[in-house]
Amino acid sequence: MLLGDLIDVLEKIKKHIRVHHEFLASNEAGTRMALIDPLLRVLGWDTSDPALVQPEIHLATPAAKNQFPDYALLIPSSKPVAIIEAKKLGVALDEHLDQMLLYTLKDSIPYAVLTNGDRWLLYDMNKQIDNGTFEDKQILSVSIREDEAYHCALQLLLLWRPNLQSRQAVAAKEPFVMKHESKCPIIVKPPSGINWISLSDFQAEKDRRPTSMKFLDGTEKSIQYWYQILTNTVDWLVMQKLLTSATVPISSGSKRFIIHHEPKHPDGNSFRTPREVREFWVETHADSRAITQNAKTLLKHCKQDLSQVYFQMSQ
Repeated sequence: MLLGDLIDVLEKIKKHIRVHHEFLASNEAGTRMALIDPLLRVLGWDTSDPALVQPEIHLATPAAKNQFPDYALLIPSSKPVAIIEAKKLGVALDEHLDQMLLYTLKDSIPYAVLTNGDRWLLYDMNKQIDNGTFEDKQILSVSIREDEAYHCALQLLLLWRPNLQSRQAVAAKEPFVMKHESKCPIIVKPPSGINWISLSDFQAEKDRRPTSMKFLDGTEKSIQYWYQILTNTVDWLVMQKLLTSATVPISSGSKRFIIHHEPKHPDGNSFRTPREVREFWVETHADSRAITQNAKTLLKHCKQDLSQVYFQMSQ
């Protein structure tokens, strides 16, 4: 699993929460389908594989008589390594801690999870606490809707399948996160002879479209259509936290936005060809030269060096 894959899923879940909140807040099955299952899958827990995940497994212990947790995450011996109690979006989780405890008592289940699809709580049931409370067993508390995607992803790696199955879940370390004020590492200029050209030297020509682009940190994105030069640039800048809600909208002139929180220009007219990238809308109705220029405008606005962004041209 790549961290980028996890972040992409978190962004989709964040969007579902925003767009479908009313439906998900009234439907637990919908919450599981749209918010919980996709996250489990990207973390290695294939919800369609009974060898890994079993829904509503029966716990026969006296404390949990006739209780059926929503998910049991299994180790290769088919024993639960964690149970998950799922609630509808928006449900206050603290009110259901007692129910979750019933599932783990006397059954030697190492981990317990409580979630409403947005907020995720993870408890290490084997964690020793002296003169403390049950809350001291909590090793994860995160909100997908409220927390920044990078930090959220790092914390949720506690639920990564190899991590949980080891029975010694280890949190990811903070240095993996690129801070807002951090400068991107400079990559070495691609070697000559493989058709790379820097964005600062590139001149758009209708019949000479690049096949991919490489950014300052080495991230490479494919290009099948001209507009992807712009959408790839927006996606990368957002992921680097260089484009934020506070810095958007950005215009290409007095009458047109390149990027905005909604698909509307300064005069109130709608974007002609809007494309949603992360939490923003990008106007992609433009020819190849304007698309390229708009990508340059955004990079310059974010104080990025155009000579360190490269296009790969077809043979």
